Amino acid sequence: MTPVMVVLCILILITAFGLTSFESVYSLYVNQEHGFGLQAIALVLTLNGIISLILQVFMFDWMTRVLSEIGVIRLTFILAIVGIWMVMYLHGEWVIMVATLLVFEGFDLVRPAITTLMTKLGGNKQGLLNGINTSLTSVGNILGPLLAGGLFDVNPRFPYWVSIVFIMLALLTTFVFSKQRVQSQAG
Repeated sequence: MTPVMVVLCILILITAFGLTSFESVYSLYVNQEHGFGLQAIALVLTLNGIISLILQVFMFDWMTRVLSEIGVIRLTFILAIVGIWMVMYLHGEWVIMVATLLVFEGFDLVRPAITTLMTKLGGNKQGLLNGINTSLTSVGNILGPLLAGGLFDVNPRFPYWVSIVFIMLALLTTFVFSKQRVQSQAG
């Protein structure tokens, strides 16, 4: 496990934690704070599925070629932070839907970017890395909703602030990478 791989593993955990923290209380939050009904929530989730499919199938390769995997990771973290903030502080059904899509699309692109980079750097340890990736995702998927649910009962915005803090830490962590360092480990 090189330092870059350790950081990528931490990013996997933070990403799973941040996404599930956001997702787990989303329906409650937008219903309580923005008056969304089931139809609006279903619409945003359906749009997310369609847009995510298009981005991952038709745009992901191009994005990684133009921005690199680290660039995509950074961009998606920024989109998630901006989107979460918008969900908390802006109003209007369409504004909240667009903000939600920023968050979801950011998270839907960050996982493949991290996994692609891990694969490039993993050499002959692909099985081990896949196991670590899946394990850390599972831990984040458990801890995120658990913490978000408890925090939601204290204050509906707390889970989203915790997500923003973790995602900001993850974003800052990506700056420990230098392009040359990642490329030297991949090559």
